[in-house]
Amino acid sequence: MILFENVDQKDFENYREILKTDFPEEANEMQIEEYLLYEGKNAKGDLVAAQYFKEDKTFTIIGNRDGE
Repeated sequence: MILFENVDQKDFENYREILKTDFPEEANEMQIEEYLLYEGKNAKGDLVAAQYFKEDKTFTIIGNRDGE
């Protein structure tokens, strides 16, 4: 897990667009008032989840390689 603090929402949204290209399979996206989420899988089976919390401007990336 990687955690970034003081991230502008626009920066998260730009990174999310990259993840949508690199991890397009089994994709889930959620946007609620205080929280943004993107989850996806690539062709190799690697998983990624990116979360952004609007209130404290934190951005978290969690990854898992297939078989780990």
